[in-house]
Amino acid sequence: MNAQWIALLTFVMISLAGLVLFSRILARFALDRKARLNLASYFDYETEHTWPDFRAAAARLGQNRQTWSMTSRDGLHLEAGYRPGEPESHDWVILCHGYGNDAPDGMAKYAQSYIKKGWHILTPAARAHGGSEGRYIGMGWPERLDICDWIGEIRRKDSKAEVVLHGVSMGGATVLNAAGEQPEGLQAVVADCAFTGIREEFAAQARALFGLPSFPVLDLAVVWAGKWIGTSLKQTSTTAQTAGIKVPVLFIHGARDEFVPFEMLDRNFDACRSPKTKLVIPDAAHANSVFKDPQYGEKVMAFLEKVKSGEEIRDMYDGS
Repeated sequence: MNAQWIALLTFVMISLAGLVLFSRILARFALDRKARLNLASYFDYETEHTWPDFRAAAARLGQNRQTWSMTSRDGLHLEAGYRPGEPESHDWVILCHGYGNDAPDGMAKYAQSYIKKGWHILTPAARAHGGSEGRYIGMGWPERLDICDWIGEIRRKDSKAEVVLHGVSMGGATVLNAAGEQPEGLQAVVADCAFTGIREEFAAQARALFGLPSFPVLDLAVVWAGKWIGTSLKQTSTTAQTAGIKVPVLFIHGARDEFVPFEMLDRNFDACRSPKTKLVIPDAAHANSVFKDPQYGEKVMAFLEKVKSGEEIRDMYDGS
């Protein structure tokens, strides 16, 4: 082999090693709780934290709050906040936060309509967030089983519990994934700006954050990500899980969402075979609908009242 071929082979080997290393770094950057992505440019934090009632809402959510804990199926210590509702109520909601949201009051705005109605509220810290153990964020896939087990914890304490799952962003994908497991006691789902699957969301993030194409870096990165999550990302389709849901679903999405692309709404919605409706907030960016629509909570409650009464819910918001 002449020197030119040796040099070419060396270059190819170094390039491949570099791609593998970069893909590993990219996947770790996205999933490792020690090195989370900074998503400030994609979330309208200013609107959230300048919301005049933020502190008051957090205080209401924190009233009489207890800490629940359990062990996940793979041995992690998980924690959740529990705010008691009316003593005679069997209405429960599990509020699932988005990626990187460690603040215990991060779901305070979403909780307000449930508080007014006297619901019991559980706010789990997803694995690798807050007081819950875990090195790697599962992007809603291993968390789906955690949520099913939280439902089990609720039903052990209240055998008549009727549970609603309400999640935003990664939490939105989590509740759809969990509902696809058809857990006993689940009554309805509210999925706000949920993505269609981890691989698809990684591809969208890679383009938005780094300008990277799917091949070859992303294809290598998903191999690492799948290893850390515990399954091939080909198996982590939120859309496929949504097709297995048996309870009514309200899909919510901001039309200006660039982080979880708006078109993912229709892909999940179309896959859903159970009673469903959608609510589109025209001027909302990612995870911002609750702040942009003053009637967000009332619309969610109207949906849930129809679920309880058995009324028709199809097209109750005419898709807008």
